[in-house]
Amino acid sequence: MSSTINERLSNSYNETPYHSHPFPQSTPAHLSAIAALFNVKSVPVEQARILELGCASGGNIIPLALRFPQATIIGVDLSEAHIAEGKATIQHLGLKNITLMLMDLTEIQKNFGTFDYIIAHGVYSWVPQEAQVAMLRICGECLSAEGLAYISYNTYPGWKYREVIRDAMMFRGASRETSPEKLAYARGMVDFLHERSDPNSLTRKNIDDVLPTLRSAQDYYLIHEFLEHCNYPCYFHEFIDRARQNGLAYLAESQPASMFLSNYSTEIIEPLLKECHGNQVAIEQHLDFLTARTFRQTILMSAKRADLVNYQLDPVRLQQLHYAGVFIPLKNTMNATNESQFEGLQSQSVSLIHPLAIIAAQILNERYPATIQLHSLAVEVSLRTQQQPHPKDVVECMTVVQSFIENMITRGLIRFRNQPITLATHVSDRPLRDPKACITAQENHLVTTIWHENAHLGIIEESILPLLDGKHTHAELIDHLQGEVAENRITLNKQGILITDTQEIENALHEHLNLALYALQRKGLLIS
Repeated sequence: MSSTINERLSNSYNETPYHSHPFPQSTPAHLSAIAALFNVKSVPVEQARILELGCASGGNIIPLALRFPQATIIGVDLSEAHIAEGKATIQHLGLKNITLMLMDLTEIQKNFGTFDYIIAHGVYSWVPQEAQVAMLRICGECLSAEGLAYISYNTYPGWKYREVIRDAMMFRGASRETSPEKLAYARGMVDFLHERSDPNSLTRKNIDDVLPTLRSAQDYYLIHEFLEHCNYPCYFHEFIDRARQNGLAYLAESQPASMFLSNYSTEIIEPLLKECHGNQVAIEQHLDFLTARTFRQTILMSAKRADLVNYQLDPVRLQQLHYAGVFIPLKNTMNATNESQFEGLQSQSVSLIHPLAIIAAQILNERYPATIQLHSLAVEVSLRTQQQPHPKDVVECMTVVQSFIENMITRGLIRFRNQPITLATHVSDRPLRDPKACITAQENHLVTTIWHENAHLGIIEESILPLLDGKHTHAELIDHLQGEVAENRITLNKQGILITDTQEIENALHEHLNLALYALQRKGLLIS
């Protein structure tokens, strides 16, 4: 890239660093599982070579280095502040399998190395077109034979509407001196448009659509999303055409539920099947127009393997994967159609009718966040029916459970991996933490789980976590917490009033400890 653009980008991110953290949709274990779902083999993550373009301070890849010590990981970024922060973290953790490099990604050539996973989250649309070309070239030249590349980007048509809002924000804010000033003036423009535009106008509709993001997102995100010099969305089909020119092919979206026509009405499905003749890219581009999609997270692979892709969910492949799901039963929700209502992942609503599917959901919820395979789940379901008036054998249970899992995959209501995730399914007498998840737990009250998610720690969770070594009993944990209370590092309140009575403190600590241990188990921070 030109030195002027480089300097502008670098200065922007040095002034307002991007808050680097794990993106679960980009982690190689997730990408590998999606590839397997669609009949594509990939390299096991444990010993993979991983490259992240635009790695910021390494928040997305440092947890991978912790969890997979035999993997080789490289991150590149243009911001000195980002790289310095990331290197300090790596040194603090004593990691030897990860390197962060300050460099312009356009300088990366084929001799940079071969990688099994190339990740670029939040980069493609926010760099000059010269760098966009380089990113796809790097993926084409440096991806291994069974490699996968993940790239996220803003998309049209949805971003055409957002561009009007961005233009207005830039018009008022871009000329200001500092990033906080720019954002303050840009927000003022949005408030003006929201308050003064005709309620029935297209401007008001566009503002209303984006306003929740503008009001809830952190400043650093808004500065880099709406006020950067570079923001170049594209249509999905354009992105795939560019990828093809670099020897790459479309595999899937990192959140694949949007790919499945079964999530749409018959009035949508039938015309698209006739129009697109099974062309997945064409189908999804039509859906993008239909839904005004604004963002994609696309998985690419070598075009030489494009013929391997099979979007039909094959029973054999389904049986090889490992599943985890949240299905919290909602009380008094049985309706006239005998549906049972559950709260699923990301608080999504789930309705189930078949009794065996309901049992399967209950088992998954009890085991979460550990995984289980289809056959084992069917066996568990069958066992639970043996005390019922009409017990079911494993074969019958397998048919229903497989259909249930397939339905949950297409709706994005279940997680899956190629390898088992073995975590505690209950709180033991002597709880044991996941040591690879806990290393960074002291910073910002956050810890990265085996699912590559940031889990926020409450004050009790953070206090007891270092003691969860499989040796300390609950009574010993209570003793520790009593010491924390005595030293005023923890305070306990009841209805806003400080608790000082010794017995009340002990009772409250028992309650808080049980809640904290359960929370740590559900967050995936305890192992068997």
